[in-house]
This record gives sequence, structure tokens and C-alpha cells, in this order.
Amino acid sequence: MIALKELDKNSDEFFRRVSSTSTKKAPETPSSEPLPTQNEDPNNAEGDSAISFASMSRIEWVTLILLSVITFADTVENSCISPFFPTEAEKKGMSSSEIGVIMGARQLIILIFSPVMGRFMANIGTKRMFIAGISIVGCTTITLGFMPHWPAGRPFFIIAIAVNIIEALGDTANSTASLAILAERFPGRLATLMGLFETIGGLGGMIGPLLGGFLLEKGGFELPFLLMGSIILGGAIISYWLISEVKDTGVDENKGMKAMMKLPMMWVMVYAMITSAVLLSFLDPTLGPHIQSMDISPTAMGAIFLLSSLAYTVTAPIWGYAIDKFKCTTHFIFAGSICVVPAMLLLGPSPILPLSKSIISITIGISILGVSMGAVHIPIFQQCLLTVKKYGFPDNAQTYGGVSGIYSAAVAFGGFLGPTLGGVSVDYIGFPWTTTMLSALIVIFIITLFLSYAAVGVHNRKIKRRQVVRPEPV
Repeated sequence: MIALKELDKNSDEFFRRVSSTSTKKAPETPSSEPLPTQNEDPNNAEGDSAISFASMSRIEWVTLILLSVITFADTVENSCISPFFPTEAEKKGMSSSEIGVIMGARQLIILIFSPVMGRFMANIGTKRMFIAGISIVGCTTITLGFMPHWPAGRPFFIIAIAVNIIEALGDTANSTASLAILAERFPGRLATLMGLFETIGGLGGMIGPLLGGFLLEKGGFELPFLLMGSIILGGAIISYWLISEVKDTGVDENKGMKAMMKLPMMWVMVYAMITSAVLLSFLDPTLGPHIQSMDISPTAMGAIFLLSSLAYTVTAPIWGYAIDKFKCTTHFIFAGSICVVPAMLLLGPSPILPLSKSIISITIGISILGVSMGAVHIPIFQQCLLTVKKYGFPDNAQTYGGVSGIYSAAVAFGGFLGPTLGGVSVDYIGFPWTTTMLSALIVIFIITLFLSYAAVGVHNRKIKRRQVVRPEPV
């Protein structure tokens, strides 16, 4: 870790030189000025005190509470429909493949439109995009409550797919703008709040099916969706009055998403985003069949599923606080990735290990995975922001929108690949070899990250040797 920290220093000059070969007007930092380290934010001079929530203003608290409530309600709505939608769709004559298409359209829309939302956020306005997004989500959530009254057959399929697509567009606008608002309003607390919102989303995902079932029993199919939709719409109305616009200095075509993707380190982070999302989503359709053959009770199976979510949800804010406190995003990503490898190997367990499948190995593996994934996933967005800012990208809505769009698209792509290709891989080569392959992907990332900074260290040492002042001849 000490060696990595040394390689971390002064890395910007190396990557700036590499990227300048493909970027016509790459922003430069004068050589006379000290370069920030890879984990320092040049636009945040608040120091360790930035982590303290006691110093937050009233409007910051209101913004944080609003985003938390909207995130929770949106996650509850997304998770509470999962147990009931397939049953309701079957009543309307839908086949399993049609149900899969309806539910899978969401990630595809988020993948396609996240970069679009990020690209045009500065033109539309972050606040307007956020309010429009949650308004769409609120309206479509209420619409889902009337699903039992939709006509059966082909009309049901068309209506369901249309509502899902529209809701996904709203969610894309909401999530992309929310990330930009967090980055602009809370620069010194970004990782802490990313961890907090991961916890809020995790709690919503766990509570959603239970709360949805309770409300459905008490008030029918409509009640959970009417309630959650009304809360989200109420948040949109309040946000109009209480959330201010993210500062903007106009749009510079030379500092948009295309320019960001010409930075080598951004590609390393995109690989990390996709891989972490694959790991977080891969187990949903595959872990159940893997442990069913062990003849355990449904309660024990449910506990194993809950363990992974619980480990991630509980430790996410702790990781976020530690990242903000010690300002070392890259080190946490590196250390977390190392811990993920044995976790995935134990889940199989991998054929390369002298272990047989057991509840103990699966429980240990899934616990380590849940804890370590927080260290990998949470700091990535912040690391992307730090990277682009060090190349001269301004601290404005265009930069926040671009990074948010890239982040959301990569996470959606990983969330799409995890269940689909992961399921196909399990069918062909089995669960143990699939987890081994996923471990190999993480090893590739670790090596890439380390070699990137090793190259930086070698390059900077050469530069320093060339800059040694030689004595003039007498």
C-alpha cells in the first residue's frame, strides 16, 4: 500500500501527456505549480472538517433529506413490484419471455440514455432535469397501481413496456441529476453521502417487498403504488422551491464527455464500474439454484441472500466516511478489489481450491463480498470527478453531468451484463467456474490499476532526472 501511495503522487503529468496525443485542446497545468496528488480534490479546501455534518446549513440539510426520502420511496417502489408483477402479468396472458422483456427494458433504457442526460444536463439545467425526472417517476408509479385494470393480451404488453420505458427515462434523469447535486453541494462529503445513499437504497430494497405486501393486503394492489408515487411527486413539488440550481458557466465542447473518455484513467474507472455492477447483480438469478442442491430450508436460503445485502448496506456509510476522512479513494478501490477475489473463489467454491461446496464457505464468501464491494463501488464516482478536474475540467454542471452520465451508463451496463451473461455462463460452465472467471476479471483490474501507477512512477522519475540542473562549463 505504501508503494502504491508513492506511485500515486504526481500521476497527472503522465496521464496528461498520454491523453494530449488524442485530444486537440487538452487542458494543461503549468509546470511551475505543484500538482495535487491523485486523491486530492483541487477544488475542495475544506479539509477534514468537511466531513462534519454539524457545519451543514439548513438548506443543505433540506436538500439531503429530500434526496434521501425520494431515493427511499423510489427504491421501495422498484423492489415492491418485483414479487407481484410476474403474477399479475401472467393473469393478463403474458409468457415468461414477455415478462423478462418488460422487466429487462429498464436497464437497457438507463444504459442508452444516461450519457444523453449527462451530455445535455448543462443545457437543460440540473434542477429542471431532477424535478422532471422525479415527476415522471411519480406519475408512472401511480400508473402502475392501476395495472389490474389494464386490458389483457397484446395491449397489456404494450402498456407495460411503455410505462417501464417512461419510468426508466425518469429514473435516469433523476439519478444523473442527483449525483450532480451531491457533487456540487457536498464536495467534502461526497463519498460519505454516496455510502449513505447506498444504505438508503439497500434498506428500500429490503423493506420494499415486505411493505408492498402489507399495503397490498390492507388496501389492494393500488395502495403501495399510490402512496409511493404521491411521496415522490410531493418531493418534486418541494424540490422546486427548496433546491437551487447547480452553478453553471456555460458549455465548452472541448470539455465534454468525449474529452473525458480520452483520459486513460477514466477507462480504468469505467472498467471498475462495470465489473463492480456485474458482481453486485450476478448473484440475483444464480445463487438460489446454486445453494438449492444443498437441501437447506427456505429460511436459511433467505438468510444467505439477506446476508450479502446486509453486509453491503451496513458497511457502505462506514466506507464512505473513511474515504472522505483519509482522502484515499484509489487505495480503498485497490484494497477492496483484492478482498473481492477470495470472496468470489469461496462462493463457488472455485475448482482451483481444495474445497467442497458448503454453507460455511458460501456464507464466508458472501459476507466478505458484501463488505469489500463497498470499498470498490462507493469511491469510483468521486475518483472520476477527481480525475477530470485535474485535467482542467471546470467545477460546473457540464462536468458533473458528464461524469454522472458515464457513471450511470457503466453501472447500468454492468447491471445488465451480470444477470444475463452470468446466467448463460452458469448454464454452460457451471457456477464454480463462472465465479472463477469473475475473480479473474477483478485480478485484471488490480494489475491494470497497479501498472498504471507503476508507469506513472517510472515516467516521473525520468522527468525528474531530465530536470536536474547541470553546472555550466567554466
